[in-house]
Amino acid sequence: MTSPKKDEFLAITRTPSHSFSSYRCKEGQYLETGRVFSCHNHNAFLSMMDGALSGKTGFTGKAGYCYVGALRQQDRTFVVALLACGWPNHKTYKWSDTKALMTYGLENYEFHRLSEVLYDKNLLDPIPVMGGQTDHIGGTAYTALSIHRCDKASDPDTGMLLSHQEAFVPMLSLDRSQTAPLAAGTQVGKIDYLVGDQVIYTESIVTVSSVPAIDLSWCLHQILSHYLLPCA
Repeated sequence: MTSPKKDEFLAITRTPSHSFSSYRCKEGQYLETGRVFSCHNHNAFLSMMDGALSGKTGFTGKAGYCYVGALRQQDRTFVVALLACGWPNHKTYKWSDTKALMTYGLENYEFHRLSEVLYDKNLLDPIPVMGGQTDHIGGTAYTALSIHRCDKASDPDTGMLLSHQEAFVPMLSLDRSQTAPLAAGTQVGKIDYLVGDQVIYTESIVTVSSVPAIDLSWCLHQILSHYLLPCA
């Protein structure tokens, strides 16, 4: 879920400095007191790397100097969280450490889209349906297949950051032994997209059309149309 105040939050937290005046209310009117206050942004990372989004510093006696910050370049977003990064007098260590980690991410990770993954499309050829009705006696019924994408996978920008040693690996499983009656939209398989041994996304393989089963009505129709009516 995206915050409706996202842009406003970024604008405030990325502002280098801001000055404002104090006011007092007199007889229903606000009048300047003449006092001016200035605030300065201490987030040095904002000016260290292109694409720096925002961040927050912190300090406790047990955790030391801390920082969480984000950077976005092109289609890649990185987030760094540092704890106990330097102690007095080393509170500037967090800036160099953040830059080092962000640089490592930029040099070693690329964004890979699910829509760019290739697999053998022939694996999704129509499959036979045993006992299904056809237009003639002795024929084999078939149904076409399609991929039912989940909402997340349907987004063309769905993907994730992967290192140079990683890749999406599609694993297709399909049950080709189907029996009529078979309804349209029936799941007969799936495609798992793995990174290493972890399944990241799953898409369902479903039937496109319904295949009714051979019954007495179909048999009578075939007998009449192929053996009796042609002779009439």
